[in-house]
This record gives sequence, C-alpha cells and structure tokens, in this order.
Amino acid sequence: MEYNLDLENCVRQFLGDKAYGIAGRFGNSKQIKKYLLKCLDVCGQEVLTLDTTARHKEMLLNTISRVKESIQKVSFVNEEDIKLVVNLFWLISRLFGFDWVSGQIRSKAFYYQDYGAYFYDLVKERAIKDENFSQYDFRENIKKNIITKQKEIYHQLKKEKFSDQEIAQVFNTTEYQIKKLKNNI
Repeated sequence: MEYNLDLENCVRQFLGDKAYGIAGRFGNSKQIKKYLLKCLDVCGQEVLTLDTTARHKEMLLNTISRVKESIQKVSFVNEEDIKLVVNLFWLISRLFGFDWVSGQIRSKAFYYQDYGAYFYDLVKERAIKDENFSQYDFRENIKKNIITKQKEIYHQLKKEKFSDQEIAQVFNTTEYQIKKLKNNI
C-alpha cells in the first residue's frame, strides 16, 4: 500500500495540518510507525491534562507506553492489520475528544470516581492507617451519613413546597425511592 488517505486523516486527528499530505509516505512500515508514535506522544500529553486521579493517569500512561512498544514490533505489511490499527486510533482520537481532522480537542474527556471506586480508595487508605479497621463498620457509617444528609435535603425541599416527584428529580431517582426515604424518616 503506497497511498493511504484514511491513515493520513487519522494521523491528522492528532497532529492537525502538520500531517497534511502524508498519505503517500505510508509505503513502508517505518513511516507508519513514525506517525503512530507521534500520535501516541500527543495522547500522552493529553493524559497529563485530564482531570482524573493520579492513579488513573499513571495507568493510562503505562498503557500508552506498552502500545508504543507493540507498535515498534509490528510490521505493517498486511492491509487488514493496518485498517485495524487505523480504526483503533480513530477510536482513541474520539475518546480524547479530537475532531474535525484538526489536531484540536473539541470535546473534553471527563472522569469521576463512582461510589465503588471512592469507597475502595477510602477503605484502602483507612486500612493502612488502622490495623483494627473494620470495612463493614466503615461502610455502614458512610451509608448512615449519606442517608442522614439525604433526609436533611428532603426536609429542606419539603419546606420549599417540593412534591415527592420533584424531589425525585432533584435526587435523580424514582418517586418510589423518595417514598422509601420518607417512610424511613
């Protein structure tokens, strides 16, 4: 394959106009590797700007490093293999928010910890500090604190004349869950 416009456009997702007109350079795997590694460098720079935990950034950077090692070992001879890699890089570019084949991010990735990850981190931190730490007691205390806060908010919203349906919308839950909370009060 001497000319690959799809690969050029994919690389332009990351590098913008710096990669304009490179479709004809993909006759050998050395050139393909060169540009894919440049794309991964851009990914690594973008990982550093993500609003996420240090642990998550470290995992992403380690994965990028492993992908770079793999790219160094691959010989891009088979056209189907090249298509697969190109499509995976398109996916990566979309996940990072690159768009319009411009090398610019138009949608910013947003990460947050769900309750399970948050709880896991808290348990791990507390267990390190206290050898008599009880995960069950800790979880129950957190649960009680959350329910107590939900009840406070429920009462405040009731004072402001919110219906149970409106309160359910505020809590992003069902009216049934609000009634359960109310009956437990």
